[in-house]
Amino acid sequence: MSHITDVWSAHSHSNGSILILPDGCRDLIIKTHQADHQTKPSLWFVSPLFEHTQAVQTQANTHSLGFRLKPGMQIEQEKLVRYMPLFKLDSHDEKAISHDKKIISQLEDMLNEVTSIKPCVEEALTSLASDLTNVTQTAKQLGMSTRSLQRMLIKETDKSPSYWFQLARARKAAKHLSQTSTMADTADLYGYSDQSHMCREFQRWFKLSPTQLLNNPMLMAQLDSTGYGFDPF
Repeated sequence: MSHITDVWSAHSHSNGSILILPDGCRDLIIKTHQADHQTKPSLWFVSPLFEHTQAVQTQANTHSLGFRLKPGMQIEQEKLVRYMPLFKLDSHDEKAISHDKKIISQLEDMLNEVTSIKPCVEEALTSLASDLTNVTQTAKQLGMSTRSLQRMLIKETDKSPSYWFQLARARKAAKHLSQTSTMADTADLYGYSDQSHMCREFQRWFKLSPTQLLNNPMLMAQLDSTGYGFDPF
């Protein structure tokens, strides 16, 4: 089974920044930059798990190729570093890499080899993203104490059960808002104590009010892409 939930690419024509919503996923990103009609050595890095919406800086004439990993995936960093020199991406046209099915397939095979997730972590994250009402109920369904669930997820994902539960809830509520005109109903549906509670959580995760988020088509489109809370593992 593939550990990758999406492959994406983007090209920056100018310097600036873009807003990225937290999605519970880490991405392997390969950036290539062209200057003076020459492609510079590619930069490889793994994105962190965001705690809230981030403004990510962009550089002119830079192409990014990303592989979004499923939530909870662990990466063998040393193994990844050993594989990197085997991919001679600097000799390719920056945009052509994104359309080279052979290279994409080879990179996917490599990532599947250097990433893994324990079944217990996968089960816990799936439960936390379900319609259960709180972390305690999730732990009970998993047959473990809340303390044990906390220790396991912090050890394996570096994030607490509350992080995963609240992120999934905020993302699902935000996506649901585009399908209904009643914020109070959305707040009730996703277990917020009231509409004000939901608005505070939106500010925490997205740094926007529900109305501001709804009025930003680019950010709403991100909720339609892959991420924690929507996709089966």
